[in-house]
Amino acid sequence: MKITPQDIIDREFRVKFRGFDMAEVDAFLEEVAENLFRLTEENTQLHEKVAALQEELEASSSIGSRGQLELPGELGSALEELKQDTAAIAAEVVALKQDRKTLDELKKGFKEVIRAVKEAAAAPPAAGETSGEAVAAGLDEALEGLKEGSST
Repeated sequence: MKITPQDIIDREFRVKFRGFDMAEVDAFLEEVAENLFRLTEENTQLHEKVAALQEELEASSSIGSRGQLELPGELGSALEELKQDTAAIAAEVVALKQDRKTLDELKKGFKEVIRAVKEAAAAPPAAGETSGEAVAAGLDEALEGLKEGSST
């Protein structure tokens, strides 16, 4: 059974001994009727909005199937700027990855140089060499190895 706000207002109850205060019941029913009326109106408006949005969606879907939807000027230019910014950021990321790779290779090479210097410093000098000359020779060999590794 569908109840309307008017049904609530028109509803009457029998009075019995030790019953409810009729004025209080009437006031409450009036408040309930007002709320039901407001909610019914709001529901009707929302159904109308949904219908309008569905029509708009169907219209935009048909536009999208025929071709690309055209955006308002500001939105379109903002989208283009975002695309350009995204491309620039992507290029920077690629460059940073390459720089990181280069730095990792240099770090590896420096570690090899340090290891070679330590080995040269720990090894006894060859006949006629001082320990400084042995370290320098080890350093030269390590640097040559690093140059050869970086050129490949």
